[in-house]
Amino acid sequence: MGGERSLFQHYYIMTIFRFCKIISTIIFFNSLFPFCLPVRAQYLPEIQLEVTGHTGSGGQMPFWMVSNQHGKYSLDGTGAMAGLRFISQGDTTREWNFAYGLEALSRLDNSSKLWIQQGWAELNYRQLIRLRAGIQEETFGNEYSPLSTGSVIWSGNARPLPKLEMGTAGFVNVPFTDGLFQIKGSLAHGWFEKDRYVENVWLHQKYAAARTRLDFPLNFYFAYHHFAHWGGDHPVHGKLPTDLNSYLKVFFIRKGDEDSPHSWQLNRFGNHIGSRHYGIDWEREQYEINFYFQDVYEDGSGGRMKNYPDGLWGMVWKNKKNDAPLLAVLYEYLQTTDQSGPMHDRELSLGGDDNYFNHGIYHSGWTHYRMTIGTPFITSPLFNQDIDHPSNIRIWNNRVRAHHFGVEGFLFKDLSYRMRMSYSKNEGIYASNITVPEVFSFDGPRYQWSWRTDWSYRFERQNITATLSVAGDKGSMYGDNLGVMLGMRYRISDY
Repeated sequence: MGGERSLFQHYYIMTIFRFCKIISTIIFFNSLFPFCLPVRAQYLPEIQLEVTGHTGSGGQMPFWMVSNQHGKYSLDGTGAMAGLRFISQGDTTREWNFAYGLEALSRLDNSSKLWIQQGWAELNYRQLIRLRAGIQEETFGNEYSPLSTGSVIWSGNARPLPKLEMGTAGFVNVPFTDGLFQIKGSLAHGWFEKDRYVENVWLHQKYAAARTRLDFPLNFYFAYHHFAHWGGDHPVHGKLPTDLNSYLKVFFIRKGDEDSPHSWQLNRFGNHIGSRHYGIDWEREQYEINFYFQDVYEDGSGGRMKNYPDGLWGMVWKNKKNDAPLLAVLYEYLQTTDQSGPMHDRELSLGGDDNYFNHGIYHSGWTHYRMTIGTPFITSPLFNQDIDHPSNIRIWNNRVRAHHFGVEGFLFKDLSYRMRMSYSKNEGIYASNITVPEVFSFDGPRYQWSWRTDWSYRFERQNITATLSVAGDKGSMYGDNLGVMLGMRYRISDY
Protein backbone atom coordinates (compact mmCIF):
# COMPACT_ATOMS: atom_id res chain seq x y z
CA MET A 1 0.00 0.00 0.00
CA GLY A 2 2.85 2.38 0.79
CA GLY A 3 4.25 1.98 -2.71
CA GLU A 4 0.83 2.66 -4.28
CA ARG A 5 0.39 5.73 -2.05
CA SER A 6 3.78 7.19 -3.00
CA LEU A 7 3.04 6.49 -6.67
CA PHE A 8 -0.29 8.29 -6.43
CA GLN A 9 1.42 11.21 -4.66
CA HIS A 10 3.88 11.38 -7.56
CA TYR A 11 1.00 11.53 -10.06
CA TYR A 12 -0.70 14.19 -7.98
CA ILE A 13 2.43 16.39 -7.75
CA MET A 14 3.16 16.02 -11.46
CA THR A 15 -0.45 16.87 -12.32
CA ILE A 16 -0.28 20.05 -10.20
CA PHE A 17 2.98 20.96 -11.95
CA ARG A 18 1.45 20.54 -15.41
CA PHE A 19 -1.69 22.30 -14.22
CA CYS A 20 0.42 25.33 -13.35
CA LYS A 21 2.08 25.22 -16.78
CA ILE A 22 -1.31 25.12 -18.47
CA ILE A 23 -2.61 28.04 -16.37
CA SER A 24 0.43 30.14 -17.27
CA THR A 25 -0.14 29.35 -20.95
CA ILE A 26 -3.78 30.42 -20.67
CA ILE A 27 -2.83 33.69 -18.99
CA PHE A 28 -0.31 34.34 -21.77
CA PHE A 29 -2.81 33.76 -24.59
CA ASN A 30 -5.57 35.70 -22.83
CA SER A 31 -3.21 38.65 -22.51
CA LEU A 32 -2.74 38.58 -26.28
CA PHE A 33 -6.46 38.73 -27.14
CA PRO A 34 -6.79 42.53 -26.72
CA PHE A 35 -3.91 43.07 -29.15
CA CYS A 36 -5.15 40.68 -31.84
CA LEU A 37 -6.52 41.92 -35.11
CA PRO A 38 -10.18 42.92 -34.86
CA VAL A 39 -12.27 39.77 -34.64
CA ARG A 40 -15.94 39.17 -33.96
CA ALA A 41 -16.63 38.03 -30.39
CA GLN A 42 -18.45 34.96 -31.73
CA TYR A 43 -15.15 33.59 -33.05
CA LEU A 44 -13.28 33.86 -29.73
CA PRO A 45 -13.16 30.45 -28.04
CA GLU A 46 -14.70 29.08 -24.92
CA ILE A 47 -11.76 27.87 -22.84
CA GLN A 48 -12.10 24.92 -20.48
CA LEU A 49 -9.60 23.33 -18.13
CA GLU A 50 -10.19 19.81 -16.81
CA VAL A 51 -8.23 17.84 -14.22
CA THR A 52 -9.01 14.28 -13.11
CA GLY A 53 -7.39 11.73 -10.84
CA HIS A 54 -8.29 8.07 -10.42
CA THR A 55 -7.33 5.08 -8.34
CA GLY A 56 -8.77 1.67 -7.63
CA SER A 57 -8.29 -1.97 -6.80
CA GLY A 58 -8.10 -5.05 -9.01
CA GLY A 59 -6.00 -5.80 -12.04
CA GLN A 60 -7.00 -2.76 -14.11
CA MET A 61 -9.37 0.17 -14.48
CA PRO A 62 -13.06 -0.89 -14.67
CA PHE A 63 -14.52 -1.48 -18.13
CA TRP A 64 -16.80 1.58 -18.17
CA MET A 65 -14.04 3.94 -16.95
CA VAL A 66 -12.00 3.14 -20.06
CA SER A 67 -14.66 2.35 -22.68
CA ASN A 68 -16.39 5.02 -24.80
CA GLN A 69 -14.03 7.71 -23.49
CA HIS A 70 -12.53 8.49 -26.93
CA GLY A 71 -9.37 6.62 -25.97
CA LYS A 72 -8.35 9.07 -23.25
CA TYR A 73 -7.64 6.60 -20.45
CA SER A 74 -5.32 3.64 -20.07
CA LEU A 75 -6.02 0.51 -18.01
CA ASP A 76 -3.56 1.53 -15.30
CA GLY A 77 -5.25 1.44 -11.90
CA THR A 78 -3.81 4.74 -10.67
CA GLY A 79 -3.21 7.93 -12.61
CA ALA A 80 -4.19 11.49 -13.39
CA MET A 81 -4.97 13.67 -16.39
CA ALA A 82 -5.02 17.37 -17.21
CA GLY A 83 -6.65 18.82 -20.30
CA LEU A 84 -7.06 22.21 -21.94
CA ARG A 85 -9.76 22.84 -24.54
CA PHE A 86 -10.47 25.78 -26.88
CA ILE A 87 -13.79 25.56 -28.75
CA SER A 88 -15.45 28.18 -30.97
CA GLN A 89 -18.70 27.50 -32.81
CA GLY A 90 -18.44 30.80 -34.66
CA ASP A 91 -21.43 32.88 -35.75
CA THR A 92 -24.12 30.49 -36.98
CA THR A 93 -26.36 33.40 -38.08
CA ARG A 94 -24.00 34.34 -40.91
CA GLU A 95 -24.05 32.91 -44.43
CA TRP A 96 -20.45 31.75 -44.07
CA ASN A 97 -19.43 30.50 -40.64
CA PHE A 98 -16.01 29.41 -39.39
CA ALA A 99 -15.62 27.13 -36.34
CA TYR A 100 -12.60 25.50 -34.74
CA GLY A 101 -11.42 23.54 -31.72
CA LEU A 102 -8.26 22.43 -29.97
CA GLU A 103 -7.79 20.09 -27.02
CA ALA A 104 -4.49 18.98 -25.47
CA LEU A 105 -4.30 16.20 -22.87
CA SER A 106 -1.54 15.19 -20.50
CA ARG A 107 -1.83 11.76 -18.92
CA LEU A 108 0.20 10.68 -15.91
CA ASP A 109 0.33 6.94 -15.36
CA ASN A 110 2.63 4.09 -16.41
CA SER A 111 2.37 5.39 -20.00
CA SER A 112 2.74 9.09 -19.21
CA LYS A 113 2.29 11.20 -22.33
CA LEU A 114 1.11 14.50 -23.78
CA TRP A 115 -0.88 14.59 -27.03
CA ILE A 116 -3.40 16.56 -29.08
CA GLN A 117 -6.78 14.88 -28.59
CA GLN A 118 -8.66 17.27 -30.88
CA GLY A 119 -7.61 19.87 -33.40
CA TRP A 120 -10.02 20.81 -36.16
CA ALA A 121 -11.42 23.64 -38.25
CA GLU A 122 -14.55 23.78 -40.37
CA LEU A 123 -16.26 26.13 -42.79
CA ASN A 124 -20.04 26.12 -43.11
CA TYR A 125 -22.15 27.69 -45.83
CA ARG A 126 -25.67 28.57 -44.70
CA GLN A 127 -25.51 25.59 -42.33
CA LEU A 128 -26.06 23.43 -45.41
CA ILE A 129 -22.55 22.51 -46.57
CA ARG A 130 -19.65 21.82 -44.23
CA LEU A 131 -15.95 21.40 -45.01
CA ARG A 132 -13.93 20.11 -42.08
CA ALA A 133 -10.29 19.15 -41.53
CA GLY A 134 -8.53 17.77 -38.49
CA ILE A 135 -9.24 15.56 -35.49
CA GLN A 136 -12.60 15.78 -33.73
CA GLU A 137 -14.36 13.50 -31.26
CA GLU A 138 -17.55 12.11 -32.78
CA THR A 139 -19.95 9.19 -32.85
CA PHE A 140 -22.12 7.86 -35.67
CA GLY A 141 -25.51 6.49 -34.72
CA ASN A 142 -29.07 7.16 -33.61
CA GLU A 143 -28.56 5.87 -30.07
CA TYR A 144 -28.79 8.08 -26.96
CA SER A 145 -25.06 8.58 -26.39
CA PRO A 146 -25.01 9.70 -22.70
CA LEU A 147 -26.39 6.33 -21.52
CA SER A 148 -25.80 3.99 -24.47
CA THR A 149 -23.19 1.29 -25.02
CA GLY A 150 -22.40 3.32 -28.13
CA SER A 151 -22.99 2.95 -31.84
CA VAL A 152 -22.24 -0.57 -33.03
CA ILE A 153 -19.94 0.78 -35.76
CA TRP A 154 -18.41 4.03 -34.33
CA SER A 155 -19.04 4.45 -30.62
CA GLY A 156 -16.47 6.96 -29.40
CA ASN A 157 -14.49 4.11 -27.84
CA ALA A 158 -11.24 4.98 -29.64
CA ARG A 159 -9.29 8.17 -30.14
CA PRO A 160 -10.59 10.26 -33.06
CA LEU A 161 -8.93 9.94 -36.47
CA PRO A 162 -7.54 12.84 -38.52
CA LYS A 163 -9.83 13.36 -41.51
CA LEU A 164 -10.81 15.57 -44.40
CA GLU A 165 -14.58 15.70 -44.70
CA MET A 166 -17.26 17.24 -46.88
CA GLY A 167 -20.95 16.97 -46.05
CA THR A 168 -24.02 18.64 -44.67
CA ALA A 169 -24.00 20.56 -41.40
CA GLY A 170 -26.62 18.34 -39.80
CA PHE A 171 -30.03 17.55 -41.25
CA VAL A 172 -31.34 19.75 -44.07
CA ASN A 173 -34.85 19.95 -45.49
CA VAL A 174 -35.64 18.09 -48.69
CA PRO A 175 -36.87 20.68 -51.24
CA PHE A 176 -40.62 20.99 -51.73
CA THR A 177 -41.46 18.91 -48.63
CA ASP A 178 -42.03 21.85 -46.25
CA GLY A 179 -39.56 20.31 -43.79
CA LEU A 180 -41.46 17.03 -43.48
CA PHE A 181 -38.48 15.10 -44.85
CA GLN A 182 -34.83 15.78 -43.99
CA ILE A 183 -31.50 14.31 -45.09
CA LYS A 184 -27.84 14.52 -44.13
CA GLY A 185 -24.61 12.86 -45.19
CA SER A 186 -20.87 13.17 -45.60
CA LEU A 187 -17.83 11.81 -47.45
CA ALA A 188 -14.45 11.64 -45.70
CA HIS A 189 -10.87 10.49 -46.10
CA GLY A 190 -8.84 9.69 -42.99
CA TRP A 191 -5.58 8.29 -41.65
CA PHE A 192 -5.01 5.60 -39.03
CA GLU A 193 -2.14 5.71 -36.55
CA LYS A 194 1.27 4.56 -37.79
CA ASP A 195 1.98 1.89 -35.17
CA ARG A 196 -0.12 -0.89 -36.73
CA TYR A 197 0.51 -4.27 -38.35
CA VAL A 198 -0.02 -2.50 -41.68
CA GLU A 199 1.37 1.02 -41.47
CA ASN A 200 0.06 4.17 -43.18
CA VAL A 201 -3.46 2.78 -43.63
CA TRP A 202 -6.16 5.08 -45.03
CA LEU A 203 -9.80 5.37 -44.01
CA HIS A 204 -12.67 5.72 -46.46
CA GLN A 205 -15.94 6.87 -44.89
CA LYS A 206 -19.36 7.87 -46.17
CA TYR A 207 -22.88 7.88 -44.83
CA ALA A 208 -26.35 9.06 -45.76
CA ALA A 209 -29.32 9.47 -43.40
CA ALA A 210 -32.97 10.45 -43.77
CA ARG A 211 -35.74 11.17 -41.30
CA THR A 212 -39.32 12.36 -41.25
CA ARG A 213 -40.70 15.33 -39.33
CA LEU A 214 -44.39 14.67 -39.78
CA ASP A 215 -47.19 16.43 -37.92
CA PHE A 216 -47.85 13.12 -36.23
CA PRO A 217 -46.55 11.41 -33.04
CA LEU A 218 -44.57 8.80 -35.00
CA ASN A 219 -41.50 9.61 -37.11
CA PHE A 220 -38.92 7.41 -38.81
CA TYR A 221 -35.16 7.35 -39.30
CA PHE A 222 -32.79 5.42 -41.58
CA ALA A 223 -29.05 5.72 -42.19
CA TYR A 224 -26.45 3.79 -44.17
CA HIS A 225 -22.79 3.86 -43.04
CA HIS A 226 -19.83 2.53 -45.01
CA PHE A 227 -16.22 2.45 -43.80
CA ALA A 228 -13.11 0.84 -45.29
CA HIS A 229 -9.41 0.29 -44.68
CA TRP A 230 -7.29 0.68 -47.79
CA GLY A 231 -3.71 1.40 -48.75
CA GLY A 232 -0.78 1.03 -46.38
CA ASP A 233 2.59 -0.70 -46.16
CA HIS A 234 2.11 -4.42 -45.53
CA PRO A 235 5.00 -6.49 -44.06
CA VAL A 236 4.34 -9.29 -46.60
CA HIS A 237 2.50 -7.74 -49.58
CA GLY A 238 4.49 -4.51 -49.59
CA LYS A 239 2.90 -1.20 -50.56
CA LEU A 240 -0.82 -1.70 -51.21
CA PRO A 241 -2.39 0.20 -54.17
CA THR A 242 -3.65 3.75 -53.54
CA ASP A 243 -4.21 5.15 -57.05
CA LEU A 244 -7.47 6.60 -58.36
CA ASN A 245 -8.60 3.25 -59.73
CA SER A 246 -8.09 1.73 -56.27
CA TYR A 247 -10.12 4.52 -54.66
CA LEU A 248 -13.00 3.84 -57.05
CA LYS A 249 -12.88 0.15 -56.12
CA VAL A 250 -13.09 1.09 -52.45
CA PHE A 251 -15.87 3.63 -53.04
CA PHE A 252 -18.06 1.24 -55.04
CA ILE A 253 -16.99 -1.88 -53.07
CA ARG A 254 -15.52 -3.74 -56.07
CA LYS A 255 -13.16 -6.70 -56.38
CA GLY A 256 -9.43 -6.23 -56.66
CA ASP A 257 -7.37 -6.86 -59.80
CA GLU A 258 -4.14 -8.78 -60.35
CA ASP A 259 -2.07 -6.06 -58.62
CA SER A 260 -3.89 -6.58 -55.31
CA PRO A 261 -3.63 -9.46 -52.78
CA HIS A 262 -5.25 -12.70 -53.90
CA SER A 263 -8.00 -12.56 -51.26
CA TRP A 264 -9.07 -9.15 -52.59
CA GLN A 265 -9.41 -10.60 -56.08
CA LEU A 266 -11.85 -13.17 -54.68
CA ASN A 267 -13.70 -10.81 -52.36
CA ARG A 268 -13.48 -7.02 -52.28
CA PHE A 269 -10.65 -4.50 -52.55
CA GLY A 270 -9.75 -3.38 -49.01
CA ASN A 271 -11.52 -4.14 -45.75
CA HIS A 272 -15.14 -2.98 -45.72
CA ILE A 273 -17.37 -2.50 -42.69
CA GLY A 274 -20.95 -1.29 -42.79
CA SER A 275 -23.98 -0.61 -40.67
CA ARG A 276 -27.62 0.32 -41.28
CA HIS A 277 -29.49 2.25 -38.63
CA TYR A 278 -33.27 2.13 -38.23
CA GLY A 279 -35.30 4.25 -35.85
CA ILE A 280 -38.88 4.97 -34.78
CA ASP A 281 -39.56 8.02 -32.61
CA TRP A 282 -42.79 8.43 -30.66
CA GLU A 283 -43.18 11.99 -29.40
CA ARG A 284 -45.61 13.30 -26.83
CA GLU A 285 -46.00 16.68 -25.16
CA GLN A 286 -43.98 15.83 -22.04
CA TYR A 287 -41.73 12.98 -23.23
CA GLU A 288 -40.53 10.98 -26.22
CA ILE A 289 -39.59 7.35 -26.77
CA ASN A 290 -36.99 6.26 -29.33
CA PHE A 291 -36.69 2.71 -30.66
CA TYR A 292 -33.64 1.81 -32.73
CA PHE A 293 -31.73 -1.04 -34.33
CA GLN A 294 -28.20 -0.92 -35.77
CA ASP A 295 -26.90 -3.90 -37.70
CA VAL A 296 -23.28 -4.65 -38.62
CA TYR A 297 -21.80 -6.41 -41.63
CA GLU A 298 -18.38 -7.08 -43.16
CA ASP A 299 -19.21 -9.14 -46.24
CA GLY A 300 -21.97 -10.06 -48.67
CA SER A 301 -23.78 -12.44 -46.31
CA GLY A 302 -23.93 -9.74 -43.64
CA GLY A 303 -25.03 -7.21 -46.24
CA ARG A 304 -27.92 -9.53 -47.07
CA MET A 305 -28.74 -9.72 -43.34
CA LYS A 306 -27.83 -13.41 -43.12
CA ASN A 307 -26.37 -12.48 -39.73
CA TYR A 308 -29.73 -11.35 -38.31
CA PRO A 309 -30.39 -10.68 -35.42
CA ASP A 310 -26.83 -9.41 -34.83
CA GLY A 311 -26.69 -5.73 -33.95
CA LEU A 312 -27.68 -3.22 -31.31
CA TRP A 313 -31.34 -3.10 -30.25
CA GLY A 314 -32.35 -0.18 -28.05
CA MET A 315 -35.11 1.85 -26.48
CA VAL A 316 -34.88 5.12 -24.55
CA TRP A 317 -37.50 7.21 -22.77
CA LYS A 318 -36.58 10.90 -22.51
CA ASN A 319 -38.25 13.57 -20.37
CA LYS A 320 -38.67 16.95 -22.07
CA LYS A 321 -38.23 18.78 -18.76
CA ASN A 322 -34.54 19.68 -18.60
CA ASP A 323 -33.92 19.43 -14.84
CA ALA A 324 -36.29 16.64 -13.80
CA PRO A 325 -35.31 13.97 -11.24
CA LEU A 326 -35.68 11.45 -14.05
CA LEU A 327 -34.43 12.67 -17.43
CA ALA A 328 -33.92 9.43 -19.35
CA VAL A 329 -34.20 5.66 -19.00
CA LEU A 330 -32.49 3.34 -21.49
CA TYR A 331 -32.33 -0.38 -22.25
CA GLU A 332 -30.15 -1.97 -24.94
CA TYR A 333 -29.49 -5.50 -26.12
CA LEU A 334 -26.37 -6.21 -28.15
CA GLN A 335 -25.83 -9.44 -30.06
CA THR A 336 -22.85 -10.30 -32.28
CA THR A 337 -22.89 -14.11 -32.03
CA ASP A 338 -24.58 -15.17 -35.28
CA GLN A 339 -22.04 -13.82 -37.80
CA SER A 340 -23.94 -15.56 -40.66
CA GLY A 341 -23.05 -18.94 -39.14
CA PRO A 342 -19.90 -20.60 -37.75
CA MET A 343 -18.31 -21.67 -41.05
CA HIS A 344 -17.08 -19.88 -44.16
CA ASP A 345 -16.31 -21.67 -47.42
CA ARG A 346 -15.29 -19.34 -50.24
CA GLU A 347 -15.34 -22.07 -52.89
CA LEU A 348 -19.00 -22.87 -52.16
CA SER A 349 -19.87 -19.18 -51.63
CA LEU A 350 -21.06 -19.90 -48.12
CA GLY A 351 -21.23 -16.88 -45.84
CA GLY A 352 -20.29 -17.25 -42.23
CA ASP A 353 -17.61 -16.64 -39.62
CA ASP A 354 -17.86 -12.93 -40.38
CA ASN A 355 -15.28 -12.33 -37.63
CA TYR A 356 -16.40 -8.78 -36.83
CA PHE A 357 -13.70 -6.08 -36.72
CA ASN A 358 -10.91 -8.54 -37.71
CA HIS A 359 -9.30 -8.90 -41.15
CA GLY A 360 -6.85 -11.22 -42.89
CA ILE A 361 -4.73 -8.42 -44.40
CA TYR A 362 -5.23 -5.64 -41.83
CA HIS A 363 -4.43 -7.64 -38.67
CA SER A 364 -4.99 -4.62 -36.40
CA GLY A 365 -8.62 -4.68 -37.51
CA TRP A 366 -11.28 -2.07 -36.84
CA THR A 367 -9.24 -0.37 -34.11
CA HIS A 368 -7.40 2.87 -33.49
CA TYR A 369 -4.63 3.04 -30.90
CA ARG A 370 -5.60 -0.52 -29.87
CA MET A 371 -9.19 0.38 -29.04
CA THR A 372 -12.12 -0.94 -31.09
CA ILE A 373 -13.80 1.88 -33.00
CA GLY A 374 -17.23 0.26 -32.73
CA THR A 375 -19.02 -1.22 -29.73
CA PRO A 376 -16.61 -1.69 -26.81
CA PHE A 377 -18.12 -5.12 -26.05
CA ILE A 378 -16.09 -6.40 -28.99
CA THR A 379 -13.00 -6.49 -26.84
CA SER A 380 -10.24 -4.01 -27.66
CA PRO A 381 -6.66 -5.28 -28.14
CA LEU A 382 -5.74 -2.85 -25.34
CA PHE A 383 -7.07 -5.49 -22.94
CA ASN A 384 -4.34 -7.83 -24.27
CA GLN A 385 -1.63 -5.41 -23.12
CA ASP A 386 -0.02 -7.77 -20.60
CA ILE A 387 0.11 -10.73 -23.01
CA ASP A 388 3.47 -11.10 -24.73
CA HIS A 389 2.33 -12.62 -28.02
CA PRO A 390 2.58 -11.40 -31.66
CA SER A 391 -1.21 -11.69 -32.05
CA ASN A 392 -2.09 -9.42 -29.13
CA ILE A 393 -2.94 -6.72 -31.71
CA ARG A 394 -5.97 -8.76 -32.86
CA ILE A 395 -9.49 -8.93 -31.47
CA TRP A 396 -10.13 -12.28 -29.76
CA ASN A 397 -13.64 -11.71 -28.45
CA ASN A 398 -16.31 -10.59 -30.94
CA ARG A 399 -19.13 -13.03 -30.13
CA VAL A 400 -21.09 -11.26 -27.41
CA ARG A 401 -24.58 -11.01 -25.96
CA ALA A 402 -25.05 -8.05 -23.63
CA HIS A 403 -27.90 -6.42 -21.71
CA HIS A 404 -27.40 -2.80 -20.74
CA PHE A 405 -29.40 -0.39 -18.58
CA GLY A 406 -29.00 3.35 -18.01
CA VAL A 407 -30.73 6.14 -16.11
CA GLU A 408 -29.99 9.83 -15.50
CA GLY A 409 -31.54 12.92 -13.94
CA PHE A 410 -31.17 15.71 -11.37
CA LEU A 411 -31.47 15.25 -7.60
CA PHE A 412 -31.75 19.02 -7.37
CA LYS A 413 -30.91 22.01 -9.55
CA ASP A 414 -27.12 21.72 -9.75
CA LEU A 415 -26.56 18.07 -8.82
CA SER A 416 -27.00 15.53 -11.62
CA TYR A 417 -26.46 11.78 -11.73
CA ARG A 418 -25.96 9.10 -14.37
CA MET A 419 -25.97 5.33 -13.80
CA ARG A 420 -25.16 2.50 -16.21
CA MET A 421 -24.99 -1.27 -15.75
CA SER A 422 -24.19 -4.06 -18.21
CA TYR A 423 -24.23 -7.83 -18.16
CA SER A 424 -22.40 -9.63 -20.96
CA LYS A 425 -21.81 -13.18 -22.12
CA ASN A 426 -18.54 -13.39 -24.05
CA GLU A 427 -17.80 -16.37 -26.32
CA GLY A 428 -14.52 -15.48 -28.07
CA ILE A 429 -14.50 -15.86 -31.87
CA TYR A 430 -15.49 -18.42 -34.49
CA ALA A 431 -12.33 -20.07 -35.78
CA SER A 432 -13.16 -21.84 -39.02
CA ASN A 433 -10.28 -20.22 -40.95
CA ILE A 434 -7.85 -19.20 -38.21
CA THR A 435 -5.93 -20.93 -35.45
CA VAL A 436 -6.57 -19.28 -32.11
CA PRO A 437 -3.45 -19.12 -29.92
CA GLU A 438 -3.96 -20.95 -26.64
CA VAL A 439 -3.48 -17.77 -24.63
CA PHE A 440 -6.52 -16.22 -26.39
CA SER A 441 -8.77 -19.30 -26.53
CA PHE A 442 -12.03 -19.56 -24.58
CA ASP A 443 -12.80 -22.83 -22.77
CA GLY A 444 -16.39 -21.67 -22.42
CA PRO A 445 -18.47 -18.48 -22.12
CA ARG A 446 -17.13 -15.73 -19.85
CA TYR A 447 -19.72 -13.71 -17.97
CA GLN A 448 -19.23 -10.14 -16.77
CA TRP A 449 -21.03 -7.45 -14.81
CA SER A 450 -19.83 -3.86 -15.39
CA TRP A 451 -21.31 -0.68 -13.94
CA ARG A 452 -20.58 3.01 -13.51
CA THR A 453 -22.18 5.86 -11.54
CA ASP A 454 -21.40 9.55 -12.18
CA TRP A 455 -22.27 12.54 -9.99
CA SER A 456 -21.80 16.10 -11.20
CA TYR A 457 -22.21 19.31 -9.19
CA ARG A 458 -22.11 22.70 -10.90
CA PHE A 459 -20.85 25.79 -9.05
CA GLU A 460 -22.49 28.16 -11.52
CA ARG A 461 -21.06 31.44 -10.24
CA GLN A 462 -17.50 30.11 -10.29
CA ASN A 463 -17.90 28.38 -13.70
CA ILE A 464 -16.74 25.16 -12.01
CA THR A 465 -18.17 21.66 -12.26
CA ALA A 466 -16.98 18.96 -9.86
CA THR A 467 -17.44 15.28 -10.75
CA LEU A 468 -17.25 11.98 -8.91
CA SER A 469 -17.34 8.64 -10.73
CA VAL A 470 -17.36 5.16 -9.23
CA ALA A 471 -17.21 2.06 -11.42
CA GLY A 472 -16.71 -1.66 -11.02
CA ASP A 473 -16.44 -5.04 -12.73
CA LYS A 474 -17.19 -8.55 -11.55
CA GLY A 475 -16.76 -11.63 -13.69
CA SER A 476 -14.44 -13.86 -15.66
CA MET A 477 -13.96 -11.63 -18.73
CA TYR A 478 -12.41 -8.47 -17.25
CA GLY A 479 -12.00 -9.63 -13.67
CA ASP A 480 -13.07 -7.96 -10.44
CA ASN A 481 -12.15 -4.27 -10.41
CA LEU A 482 -13.20 -1.14 -8.55
CA GLY A 483 -12.30 2.42 -9.52
CA VAL A 484 -12.91 5.95 -8.25
CA MET A 485 -12.34 9.11 -10.29
CA LEU A 486 -12.46 12.71 -9.10
CA GLY A 487 -12.55 15.58 -11.56
CA MET A 488 -12.97 19.32 -11.97
CA ARG A 489 -13.88 21.36 -15.07
CA TYR A 490 -13.30 25.10 -15.04
CA ARG A 491 -14.71 27.31 -17.80
CA ILE A 492 -12.13 30.08 -17.90
CA SER A 493 -13.75 32.28 -20.53
CA ASP A 494 -17.04 32.17 -22.40
CA TYR A 495 -17.34 34.95 -24.98
